[in-house]
Amino acid sequence: MIAIEKYVYRRNPSSAQRLGRKSRDKTSRRPKARNSPPSRKSAATLAFGGSRRLVEGVDNLAELGVNTIQAAKQTGVRRIVRSSFIGASETGIALGRDHKAVEQAVETSGVQHTILRPNTFMQSYAMNADSMRRDSAFYMPQGSGRVSLIDVGDVSSVASAVLTQDGHESRAYELTGPEALSNDGVAAKLSAALEKRISALM
Repeated sequence: MIAIEKYVYRRNPSSAQRLGRKSRDKTSRRPKARNSPPSRKSAATLAFGGSRRLVEGVDNLAELGVNTIQAAKQTGVRRIVRSSFIGASETGIALGRDHKAVEQAVETSGVQHTILRPNTFMQSYAMNADSMRRDSAFYMPQGSGRVSLIDVGDVSSVASAVLTQDGHESRAYELTGPEALSNDGVAAKLSAALEKRISALM
């Protein structure tokens, strides 16, 4: 069975469902999604009973992530796919430090593992859906920087592949979209898709 621990974002449970469906298609086995959010190791351990594979991606909290990895090891999970962050580092912003702490827990766990480091999710712009309807604008503090946004569905596809196929052990993959876009570039694409002018406001 496959245990999927709050994959990607708590606000996007459909990502875990898509991953489950794709894993089932590839392996002809029915994956079983399990949530293990508590910080207590004992509660997390109970969530993994009978599971042997794990796609791990918590809400950017190091304690929950580390406890999840320890519980997975304790209950006999044999393969871990860690959904991390492209900026994971021991220095820098808190988000990157938290993800790096969980990566290190995965790497030292002794469990067969693969780490995925996706860039910013394309779906992040959906948080501005109300302002795009109301003001024909979205608000993102990005300045003129360009980001190779990635769809969470693509992250799920990669996670499904490395979880169910051999040859990805002890590897780390940085995942990006096909094009680096500024907010103005995103606004142009949204304008074309929605057939109304959308502006990017900082």
